[in-house]
Amino acid sequence: MRAATFYLSISLGLALAGSALVVASPATDDGFTLARFVPDDVYLFHNARPNTEREFLDRYWQDVFDALSEAGITEDVMGLVGSVLGSEQVAEAERIKNRVSELVAGVDWKKLGGRETAFTERMTPPTKISKQEPPIVMPDMVLLFRGSAEGAAQNYTGLTNILEGLVAEINTAAGGEVLVVKQATKVGVKIASVNMLGMAPGAPPLYLSVALHDDVVIIALREQLFEDVLGLMNGSSKKTALANTPRFKSAFAKLPPAEDSMFFIDVQRLLNPFRTFIDMFLGMAQGPEDAYQNTGGSSEANALNGKAMAAYGRGDIQQALDLTEQAFEIAPNDSIVLYNLACFNARLGHKDEALGWLKKAVEGGFYAPNKIAADGDLQSLHDNPKFKAIVARAAELAMSSHAEDVIINGPKKGEAFSLLLQVHQAYEEKDYEQGLKLSKQAHALAPDHSRVLYSLACFHALLGHDDKALDFLEQAVDGGFYCPQHISKDPDWKKFHDHPRYQAAVKQAGMKAGELAQNGENRKIAMIAHILDTLMDTVGIIDYSAMVETTDGYSAKTDSITMLVPGAKDMPIYPVMAKHQQLTDFDRYLPQETVSFAVAGGPDLDGLYQFIEGVIRDGGPKGETLLAKWAGVQEQVGVNVRRDIIGWIQGDSVNVTLADKGGSVFMLKVNDEQAAREKIAVALEFLTTQLTQAAGKNPMLAMLNVRTTPVTHEQLEGFHNLYIGMSPEPVVWGVADGHLIFSSSTDAIALCLATAKGDHPNIRANAQAMSELIVPTGPFAGVSLTDQRNMGKELTEGIGVGATMLGMMGAFVPDPNVRPILAKVSGILSKLAPVVRKIDFYKSAASRTTFDGQAWRTQAVIHYVSPEERGETGAK
Repeated sequence: MRAATFYLSISLGLALAGSALVVASPATDDGFTLARFVPDDVYLFHNARPNTEREFLDRYWQDVFDALSEAGITEDVMGLVGSVLGSEQVAEAERIKNRVSELVAGVDWKKLGGRETAFTERMTPPTKISKQEPPIVMPDMVLLFRGSAEGAAQNYTGLTNILEGLVAEINTAAGGEVLVVKQATKVGVKIASVNMLGMAPGAPPLYLSVALHDDVVIIALREQLFEDVLGLMNGSSKKTALANTPRFKSAFAKLPPAEDSMFFIDVQRLLNPFRTFIDMFLGMAQGPEDAYQNTGGSSEANALNGKAMAAYGRGDIQQALDLTEQAFEIAPNDSIVLYNLACFNARLGHKDEALGWLKKAVEGGFYAPNKIAADGDLQSLHDNPKFKAIVARAAELAMSSHAEDVIINGPKKGEAFSLLLQVHQAYEEKDYEQGLKLSKQAHALAPDHSRVLYSLACFHALLGHDDKALDFLEQAVDGGFYCPQHISKDPDWKKFHDHPRYQAAVKQAGMKAGELAQNGENRKIAMIAHILDTLMDTVGIIDYSAMVETTDGYSAKTDSITMLVPGAKDMPIYPVMAKHQQLTDFDRYLPQETVSFAVAGGPDLDGLYQFIEGVIRDGGPKGETLLAKWAGVQEQVGVNVRRDIIGWIQGDSVNVTLADKGGSVFMLKVNDEQAAREKIAVALEFLTTQLTQAAGKNPMLAMLNVRTTPVTHEQLEGFHNLYIGMSPEPVVWGVADGHLIFSSSTDAIALCLATAKGDHPNIRANAQAMSELIVPTGPFAGVSLTDQRNMGKELTEGIGVGATMLGMMGAFVPDPNVRPILAKVSGILSKLAPVVRKIDFYKSAASRTTFDGQAWRTQAVIHYVSPEERGETGAK
């Protein structure tokens, strides 16, 4: 596919998929209605409607978009693309730009969702896209736009034109009609759809559809959810609408009425398909890995096989079979040819022939039990006992083919092994009689020693005692000498290669080695399965989350609730999430000068550590082994994580930023001040030592040296300055008032501590902050306020730094083709700076979260400047 055509495909696809993000015209007063068209088994639902109160924000962002357009960045980007692609591609890119503009202009994006928009998604069981790849989880998605009936009809036509334009470009790039837009009318609903995987033989359909139902335009990906939505619209569906379910109603009954939007996520509906996927994936992993032998030996047969696959792709199975039979005449031992004969016969209904060819394929080297079991071409054979036996046989051979030599019951110690060392010397000297004599002595001492048994077998073979050689070879394999590769390559057995007993022994050695390896692999998989199941159960403690959004003046507010499942208190993870006590005094360490802060209750870290250990321990022997290794690592390093790190951390935290570059302070509550002080000092000493040693080997690392000096501030006894690398400004750290404290300023720490003592006014004396934060009225889990007044300025400064750095890099880049590209990107960033400076309409963001033992409730708000504050002329 040509690059520019690909870009057009992406652009048009985004135009369809991203249409939910449009700016809409003023709303009517008929509320949120689209949930009645959504089935109750979706996991995600978002419903929004325009609000005239938010027109100021639409206008603010329009200023940003206008500045972006006026900056000429689009032209610069096209020029940059042109410099990379060349003149021909530039012309194609220009054609694409014009084509996209023409098609997008055919949709009135403002009126598309002029009254209401909704997005919903449902997770489905795993789907196989191709026979060669593992299954994936693909969601069904539906976008709903409610406007006027007249506007909906116009926009349906415009979106259909975009869909047809996308398909036309893909077909042009493919050099033929690989995709087709089909239009139909079902129960009064106009539908235009295309199977996006129509070009992939054997792949399940992936429909992208546009539909019109009265005043609602629908965009859908995949079929089933789309069909359910249409069924609820026309009354033919037996499914319950999401709006009528008790959980949905209960969720929003706990929240204020929605004004701008409502959001619902059903965690249980989300997790179930992933549980199925995990079970399927681990089930596949527990079997032996597929292996393929005796393939591709003839170029002529390969060419015929390629033609057969092309016929298969067109659906001409008989021609595919005829061509494969010709390939078989040329390469009768090619296992892929044999397998394809089985598949094509099965597709044509010749079950007995298919089973015969499949058995020959497996015996001939097609050791692929997973491929055979999952191949849809063989679906008609699945209930036949012979098919199941063939799959089992393929698994045996696959296991054997992957086996690595392993020896059990053959310890490298003791008198018997000492004699084997002498045996080896006799073998090197070709004194086979002496080697046999010493081997017999070792056998008398250790009759079950598998290495001794194999030594006896080899010397009997060398001395021409064929029957005894094979007897001891079989005993050695039965006793633990699982070494098919070694036996096959051992020159002592050269004359036995065609002997049935020798071949059976080598096969048995391979099977035993494979079983041993598979058992070890299965233990790993069982451990992984246990961890994943626990992870699913841990996330599954959440039942659902719901949120509503409203606009109040120049503030956008959200209220949300996250409910735990009934019985959550009995789940192992619950104490970790709910054990910490609720906070009560958010303002204790917040000085009057505070502009931003976050006060949050910490999780039960010790409980979390014990929970993780318990999960691993319950994983069986593999888990116990992992914990033993972890204990060894800790002992070797000299650190006990639970005692030396987690044990002294309580977890509650305070993060404060002061006005006028007064600095920032981070405080972490600790259970033991002395332990915190000692552990941090030890950690810094260890880091300093390691960096010093590393710098001795690599002088460049000397720039990262760490050093500390005592703080001289009279109110901060025991605090230290921590200098990292060449930074002139230290990080101040210490322990005080039950907290481990880090800051950029000694004065900032002193101010926070003085505030806690009541020697300095706290944030309640800050009228601006108090008017913008959400003040806790009781126990809380977290509360925050973030000043955003300098957002545009900070973004501008960041872009300026990036542009400068790119400009400097250009001077040092030796490649003459890269330097001008860096210069152009630097120029684009420079033009972007005044655009982001327009993002000057944010004041602050605040939130408050509480937890009542069964649900988290969060209130959040974003404050914007008013038009008058922004300096808009004519503002009311």
